[in-house]
Amino acid sequence: SGVRTLAAVLYVLLRIGWMATLIYAPTLAILVAAGLSPAWFWPVVFIIGLSSTFYTVLGGIRGVIVTDAIQFVVIFAGIAVTVLFVLMNLPVSFGEVGRYLQQEGLTKWIDLSLDPTRTFTVWSSLVGYTTAVISMYIADQMSLQRYLAAGDERSASRSFTFNIVGAMVIIIMLALVGVSLACWYHFVPDAGLPRDQDKIFPYFIATQIPVGVAGLLLAAILAATVSSITSGINTLAATITIDFRMRFGTPLPPDRQIRFARISSLVIGLCATGAAGLIGRLGTIFDIAQILLGTFLGPLLAIMILSMVKIRVNLFLLITGVVLGVLAGFGVTQIGWASLWVAPLAFFLSIILPLLAGLLRGAEQPVEQAQ
Repeated sequence: SGVRTLAAVLYVLLRIGWMATLIYAPTLAILVAAGLSPAWFWPVVFIIGLSSTFYTVLGGIRGVIVTDAIQFVVIFAGIAVTVLFVLMNLPVSFGEVGRYLQQEGLTKWIDLSLDPTRTFTVWSSLVGYTTAVISMYIADQMSLQRYLAAGDERSASRSFTFNIVGAMVIIIMLALVGVSLACWYHFVPDAGLPRDQDKIFPYFIATQIPVGVAGLLLAAILAATVSSITSGINTLAATITIDFRMRFGTPLPPDRQIRFARISSLVIGLCATGAAGLIGRLGTIFDIAQILLGTFLGPLLAIMILSMVKIRVNLFLLITGVVLGVLAGFGVTQIGWASLWVAPLAFFLSIILPLLAGLLRGAEQPVEQAQ
């Protein structure tokens, strides 16, 4: 019971911070792309946060799934338009682009260094992304809720496969966007290019993309973020209802459970909207995402794995390990390590103590299987 409650608390903290990031990111993009002053920050935050919250409250999981499907199409179209625009408008031949990528670009981007303070190395990407992605598909309630909503095992397996294929396509295309922008600003230098990495793509939209098409790209940015906001609100409402209200409160009939979940969705959305104004202090959008995912999902992955293996685990050591993992997640970036190392280190520190103790001498009582 204690471990289940701890896991639920970690998940609530994760998703509140994650949704705040997903409101902050498109807000930043819209301000830059539309040339708005900083005074527009909070109005845009409220528009994105509250609109996402209200349609999730009204539509529930069905509304989330339908809009996710529509938004995937918008995201795909926006990415494709960006890459095609760059390819069609570069003032050099494809041969020159190829030589640039071969001679300068790829040698700089493929980094085999073992230095943990370097952000993008082959090793930090392989270890960090692998841990984060496994955590999202195994220990993230947002994924687990969708498996359960599929109806049966075959439907869940099929949707999981489609998701993996779709995610791979989107990631490859997003990488192409990054490469395209690098090529563009190499061959078309711009003295006004922002130094802040998070503002480069919105700046490109504002200064290079024709009106109308720019709106499509902003819609794609909004779709990519809002789809995750609504999923997060829905799963957090379920977590709060089932893991806290139903366990520690008086019994509720089904209709009142739904009403409580809707109220929870509204409160969660408001909290995430308010937190969006503070989340930017953690660094770039990429770093914020990796810190939040790693710090909380790494320990959650450890809990899920230990709940499935046939090893009796000491509950005190498990809770101690999880707390150490969370603290290590926040501490990694404070010593200058790249944010991609947060997830693997938080996971390792969370699982090593209870796992070794269970393997060497057994435990006093088993961990309850995660629900």
